[in-house]
Amino acid sequence: MDLTTKATVRRATPSDFTAVIHGIGDMFNGRDELPDKFYDFLEDDDVTAFVVEFDGQGVVGFYLAQYIDDGRTLVKRAGRIHPNYRGLGLFQHLGEFLEKDAKEKGTVEREVVIALKPNAPRLQKLDYQMTHSLEIYDQDVCPVDIPSILVSEYSNVHTMNTSDMELFFSNEEVWNKIVPTGFLWVESLKLRRYKGNIRRLINKRNNCYMSFDDGDQNPQNVLGKYGDEEGKRLTKPTVNKLSMISVCHWFRSQSGMACNLDFFSNNFNDLLPHIKCHLADMKNSEESKICLQVSVNPHRQEFVQEKVEEMFRGFGVRLERDPIMTTDFIFEKSF
Repeated sequence: MDLTTKATVRRATPSDFTAVIHGIGDMFNGRDELPDKFYDFLEDDDVTAFVVEFDGQGVVGFYLAQYIDDGRTLVKRAGRIHPNYRGLGLFQHLGEFLEKDAKEKGTVEREVVIALKPNAPRLQKLDYQMTHSLEIYDQDVCPVDIPSILVSEYSNVHTMNTSDMELFFSNEEVWNKIVPTGFLWVESLKLRRYKGNIRRLINKRNNCYMSFDDGDQNPQNVLGKYGDEEGKRLTKPTVNKLSMISVCHWFRSQSGMACNLDFFSNNFNDLLPHIKCHLADMKNSEESKICLQVSVNPHRQEFVQEKVEEMFRGFGVRLERDPIMTTDFIFEKSF
């Protein structure tokens, strides 16, 4: 079918919100990130978004490209076509515009795609190679059931700011220890050790925590011993003692406040204190429902799931349903 006579592709604008969000609808079973992030995406200099209008019917499709790793990696996301216009090649047509934009930038080296298992054969036929997989633990939580948590009790766990993350990114040895896969998996983005990615970690939608290993069986307040003068921030000596980082990414969805939690560590000794600090944030959010997703490497999946459920049982937290376990597969191809 010749789309050029009936399809018009143009850059998305803020005025397209209603047509995209309400006209096309939710594509992710109540967990769609786009309604809450639509304006953020369009204001992001590292995002290019297009809509397609078809046969005089207005906007019927949307797709965006996000550039990470200092412009070296293209990530296509949030794509959707109205159900009445699927099967016409419009999604592929939008993708071609995203790829043209990426080529014009001149910096892109690879494209990353996240997919479920049924889509793997199609991607492999298109020369994508599977590089990693992640196990996703999915559970709904009522924040009112979470007891009050005194974060101060966990003196080895501290919030991270931009300067902390910059020190971490600057130390290749510590990075390789904490992130043996070579990337941080946050907000469905595969973030490599490029400093431009720091703003993907430290921003209004993320809560980041760090903890340390001082060689003691029960390390306490390493920052107080080795940190800056106030004992609150990383210094070059303390970054070497870093042992765990966790990131919680938030966005509102139809199903509730989505909370995507990711852990990075060489030993996971502080897993429970990290989870409890994030739970305290959930409690303080005053949301009526939290849609929790925990992403971990497959070899840590059973351990993390056991610790999460152990903590919920210990707190007496009421869970909305049985947990759902899924697997995300990460594919790449050279651009």
